Amino acid sequence: MPSLEISFLSGKHQILELSKQQPVSIGSHASNDLQIDSENVASMQCRISWNKKNFEVLAATSEGIEINGTMSGRSLLKDGDLIRIGEADILFVDEVDLLDLSAPLPDVSDVSDDSESSMLDLKLDSQDDQKLFLQNSLKANEKAASPDSLLPKEKKPRKKKSSKPKKSSRPVETPADEEEEILDYDDLDLASAAELLIENEPGSAPSSPETTFLSRSTEHTIDEEETEDNSRRKPQTPLSLKDRVRRRSSRNAVRPGERQVVRSPFVLSLAGGSILLALVALTFWFIIGRDTAKRHFDAAVQEMEAGKYSQAIQLFEHFLEHYNKSDYADEARIMLSESLVEKEISGSTPAWNAGLEATNEFIKKHRDDSDFKALYPTLVDYGQRIALGAVETASRTKERDLLIVSSNAEKVLTRYSPPESPPTEALAKIKAGYEKAEAEILRKEVFDVAVKQIEDSLKEKQTLAALEQRRHLLDRYPYYKNDRRMATILTQILELEKSLVQASQEAIPAVTEDYPEPFPQAVTLALHTRSRSNEVSDGRNVFASANGSCFGIDSITGDPVWRRPTGLDTPFAPLTVAGSEPSLLLYDTRHHELLCVTQKSGSLVWRQPLPSRPTGKPLVYQGQVIVSCNGGELLNLDLLKGDIVSQLKFAQPLVGAPGLVYGEQSVAVAGFEAVVYLVSLRPFECLKVTSLGHRPGTIQIPILSMGKLLLVCENDRADSALLHVLDGNGQNATLNELEQVRIKGQVHSIPALRGKQLFFPTVPERITAYTVTDEEGKRKLSEIATAQLQDPLSCQIYLSAGSGGQLWMCSSALRKFTLQNTGITLDKKKIADGLGSQPMQLIGNNLYLARRLLSSNSVIFTIANRD
Repeated sequence: MPSLEISFLSGKHQILELSKQQPVSIGSHASNDLQIDSENVASMQCRISWNKKNFEVLAATSEGIEINGTMSGRSLLKDGDLIRIGEADILFVDEVDLLDLSAPLPDVSDVSDDSESSMLDLKLDSQDDQKLFLQNSLKANEKAASPDSLLPKEKKPRKKKSSKPKKSSRPVETPADEEEEILDYDDLDLASAAELLIENEPGSAPSSPETTFLSRSTEHTIDEEETEDNSRRKPQTPLSLKDRVRRRSSRNAVRPGERQVVRSPFVLSLAGGSILLALVALTFWFIIGRDTAKRHFDAAVQEMEAGKYSQAIQLFEHFLEHYNKSDYADEARIMLSESLVEKEISGSTPAWNAGLEATNEFIKKHRDDSDFKALYPTLVDYGQRIALGAVETASRTKERDLLIVSSNAEKVLTRYSPPESPPTEALAKIKAGYEKAEAEILRKEVFDVAVKQIEDSLKEKQTLAALEQRRHLLDRYPYYKNDRRMATILTQILELEKSLVQASQEAIPAVTEDYPEPFPQAVTLALHTRSRSNEVSDGRNVFASANGSCFGIDSITGDPVWRRPTGLDTPFAPLTVAGSEPSLLLYDTRHHELLCVTQKSGSLVWRQPLPSRPTGKPLVYQGQVIVSCNGGELLNLDLLKGDIVSQLKFAQPLVGAPGLVYGEQSVAVAGFEAVVYLVSLRPFECLKVTSLGHRPGTIQIPILSMGKLLLVCENDRADSALLHVLDGNGQNATLNELEQVRIKGQVHSIPALRGKQLFFPTVPERITAYTVTDEEGKRKLSEIATAQLQDPLSCQIYLSAGSGGQLWMCSSALRKFTLQNTGITLDKKKIADGLGSQPMQLIGNNLYLARRLLSSNSVIFTIANRD
């Protein structure tokens, strides 16, 4: 059998038998029948196949292959041809089959003409000669079995061995008077008579002479043989037509017991009938077998069309096992391959990777079929379905391996699509699905990494770092804001945040002694102008901060009464409080102390060092001063003595200022990022931590109390702010967000609330009015109107609300607004040009405002009448 003997440089040997049905591919790719892993070997170097006459090798590259030292692109293979590919030598061996019956017979022409066993003697001239030959053979066998056959050979000089018909002698001549020959025919049929007539025609070739009848009796064996010898010596006399007919008709006489069974009409009838019945049975067997194969094939096709591909595969395999020679075998093989693919890619949970492998096996199995091009549309359909399905599944399951499956399936789609009509639309859908799936997978990968980082931060009790990582994840993928796993993580963060709050009830007494003055008397240069000089002071002072000092100024005359240095950049303006006497709260940035001084003279009542800088103005309520610090401390001070009664230390810094919750038993304060704390005043402890989701440093004003609601302003954008309306109903307040309102411009100043009207100042110089309600089922904030100045400036805005919808705004000047049903109207008259430096103070109808000119750092303190 033809084969390939492969020898590698490494010493490895391999023998690969060739088949006329299946070609052999050679190359460096693993899909070849013979893989040669070398740099200069192509993925498919060549292929060896049977071309119905010989085996031939066909190169798959333009360079060709080396055969017996010569480069060739196509060549017929002969025994001993050497093919060299890379590091392998391939020897073609074609062994000769000694049992091949198609080989020519040996020549027997050397046999002598006078030999009685010559091959030419096997040809009998007539049917009578054949019968006579059979009778002579039978007689020779009887002679061999009889005792007379043991006579000496000299008495039997011309004895024949008729036991081997192939070596019988030539036909012998018999005398005309020998008419007792036994014939095998029972009747003289018309064919025999016609034969006799033909033989008697003139010009016809003389027929072979008749042979004499050989008696079966053993008594006259020697005489008959001598008679036979004599008859061969004597020429036979020709018989007339009448004698010949009579002689043939006398052949019907057969001796009793000498009739042959195989020549009996009854036996021949039975034999003929049996053969006929066998032919009929074979015919019916063939028809039934064909119908059975058709039924099995139709059953498999029916299961396949019904979508039961597992059952269809079993039926197709059973069909090919028992009916592999059927006319439907080729179609069954193709449909079996299709069922193997459909089994993987159909159903509710398709296995796209297995489907792609089944498609590749489909291609490998049928690519050498003559009608393989007819399967191109099927392969295109499989490629498109696998490519689209893989990316859709990858988008849901977030498995990156499915993207590789989709890319490989897309190659199948493009490879077997018609060149004149490429699948542009399908490729566009695959590309869009691929990009979507890749984005989904990336999102899942980022989510997993973020969750791991958050969990690690929680293990280290770094809640601020965990909140930051959560914020980065939600900024990139807002999809996870309502994710169940992220909600669980947020709950863990809030619980850990609450557990990390440290409470201290240790009292820290205040200091009542003032610092010694470095100079015995301070002199302040001030320009004092007024319209009337006959006004008399009533003893009430107003206060202004300028150039690192706080001034007490007479509210009537405008004369400076006292001065106290506080340092630059104070976190809040002077705050009036009612202690044992009217007092003022200040913050000394030089010594980081909270000061309480009298309003009348500015003398020190107490001073309390703070652990860090306050984040806003203190909240004063019922003799308590609540101060939030950017170090994460929330302090509870006694207003009269200045002692720190208790304090809370949070895990992150605080921003803004605390706001009083409805019921006046607790306060709410915002953390540096994402959370809001609910703290009870008695006892001073943290009740609840809730998530607001604000970004770091975006809360700049105190939490505003609006009845049962709390308002938190977050400057989350450069051109707008987000207003969070929270549930603030007493100590049972959930601090859950009830509503969000987007307002144009950032909020840097405290809004003014009067009744149900809320005025929001936003940068640059814009006023927005809202109606506030805490009734359930209604919008908490409803916008009424908005107004903005022409050529506005980005500066601090301070508001003072009055009755009848009147509003005074101190920003770049002092202006008056009126809220009406049609909107907000602006009084065209303006006074006190300059940038406001602190909130306005109101005594009666007089507004006291401090401002700076754009051309100077000096502070101008002005008295204005509201009307």
